[in-house]
Amino acid sequence: MSVQNRFENKVVNLEGYQLLKQRRQEDKQVDKISYFINQKYLKVWSYIKDEFQIQSLYQNIQVEFKEQTSMFEIIYECLQAHLENKIQISQLELVIGDGCQVEIDELKIISNLLGRCINLNVLKIEAKVNSFKCHHIQVLLNEIKWLSQINTIYFNFSCNQVSDQSAIFLGNQLKNMHLLSNLTLNLSNNQISNFGVSQLASSLKACQNLTNLSISIYKNLFDDIGISQILLGISVCKRISTLCIKLFGSKIGLKSVQSFRILLQNNSNLRSLSLDLSFTEIENDLFLLLSKSIKESSRLDSIEMNISGIQIQDQIVNQFSEHLAQLSTLQSLRIYFYQNEAKINRSCYQYLTQNIKQLQQITKLELDLSENVIDLDCIKNIFLNLNELPKISIFTLNLKNNQIGLQFLQELNQSLKTNLQLSNLNLQLIKQNISDDCYTEILNLLKKFKYLKKLCLTLKKQNNSINKKQQKYFLVKLLNERAIS
Repeated sequence: MSVQNRFENKVVNLEGYQLLKQRRQEDKQVDKISYFINQKYLKVWSYIKDEFQIQSLYQNIQVEFKEQTSMFEIIYECLQAHLENKIQISQLELVIGDGCQVEIDELKIISNLLGRCINLNVLKIEAKVNSFKCHHIQVLLNEIKWLSQINTIYFNFSCNQVSDQSAIFLGNQLKNMHLLSNLTLNLSNNQISNFGVSQLASSLKACQNLTNLSISIYKNLFDDIGISQILLGISVCKRISTLCIKLFGSKIGLKSVQSFRILLQNNSNLRSLSLDLSFTEIENDLFLLLSKSIKESSRLDSIEMNISGIQIQDQIVNQFSEHLAQLSTLQSLRIYFYQNEAKINRSCYQYLTQNIKQLQQITKLELDLSENVIDLDCIKNIFLNLNELPKISIFTLNLKNNQIGLQFLQELNQSLKTNLQLSNLNLQLIKQNISDDCYTEILNLLKKFKYLKKLCLTLKKQNNSINKKQQKYFLVKLLNERAIS
């Protein structure tokens, strides 16, 4: 039997499938389909739009694979049923689980069906670890060039042996999508060299309608030159307003920093920047130059930076703090500074929090200072400085694995003032020296936030043993005294 008609006489015995197919025939407004696959089962979700929100119509239909039944045969049956019934699919999501057996012939058939979904606006494809090889991606995405209406793409091909050839092919497909405005691309942990990433960067230059871009390209075969090429490619997309770049563990050199500076200078529409530099190799003077580039982007209203685990000196951290403080329009700030291997002086954290209070437009603040042995004075400053921020309403503080105990909490309570504006608090106290007596002090601390409406409190002792009776009493008392969700 040929590949083209191998499914013609195949009847897939699916529990609930006939009902599902009948409902789809009756209702032509199915808007989104999701297929979640692993080695044993498939879950199918479909959604319809109502006036207010996306509601689930066929939820949690689970199908057990029978012997000699291919997962892609099931996907074929479902997609084919939609196309035959002329249901205009606008969103499609395909998640392929770790260890799935993927055949090229089957991918060709699915690719052909994808190419026929001409009204598709949103396409999400995620291949779990080692599900795909490089040529699998090319086969599956071969027909998406016909999807002229697509405006949103999410591709996660991390840890799938993606080579230069696949990266170039992927870039060529993307540059033909002239309406593409939202792109999430994860190509981390693959085998892409400087050549492949430079060709991908050239393709990104053609995506002139991009407004939201998230790209993860760390742990490949390219070096500082490759990172520089990607940044220069992004700099040509001048409509981008939201940008996320993940460079975890990469080696950042002068070319990358200079290209990053050009990117910020060229993109006048950029308002939200997320930059993951965690555990990167970057020299102090280059980090300072990068920090200055961010300071000069005065139009930014949201910044997220992960500088965990990098080797930077105390004075550089202080200058970084000063640069952040000069972003007068900033409304949202997230700083991740955990697992400090450089053993930065505690005074640097105090200096950071003191500078933050100059950001008078801040409404949302998140600080991750876990694994750093933060002292009492620093945490006092953090909470005291909240009173200096007139517009702040959402605050997250992660103090995981710091030396916080009863005496620490008592002194903190004695020093703090009442906070009148905070409405949303997320406080994480994991792996602390928390005794049963600490619950009272934590409750007293929370009472200082008079207008708190939403609380996320994470407590976990170092020895992982919590008095559940005391914890239950604490929660009941907290809920009784405060109208907190």
